[in-house]
Amino acid sequence: MRYVVAALSVVLLAACSGGGDEPAAQVRPWGKPAEVRGSAVTVQFTGSACQKSRDYRAEETSEQVVLTVRETTGGGSCVAMAVTYTVVAELEAPLGDRALVDGACLLEKYADDPDVCGADAS
Repeated sequence: MRYVVAALSVVLLAACSGGGDEPAAQVRPWGKPAEVRGSAVTVQFTGSACQKSRDYRAEETSEQVVLTVRETTGGGSCVAMAVTYTVVAELEAPLGDRALVDGACLLEKYADDPDVCGADAS
């Protein structure tokens, strides 16, 4: 019995240590509406209390800007608590009349969720 408990403790410790691989960044939907001031777009999203980093990707065309927010969380034990984070995206040009689209709403995981993306992904 003592050997089983010791072995289980080692397995649990290894699982919580995060291993050697860096966790992949996860796309997170952002709250609507965004705050737009010229070429600066400010959005908020709900993420993990274990967040290691966050970033964004802005794909700009003459008709729209697809803004995708991502977060990377750390391995190990963590309190399962949601935290609101803010990201300020700097566009190459002012948003102007272009549509602003949440990149998360282009993913199947979120696209049909009316609480996240509604009828309009912007």
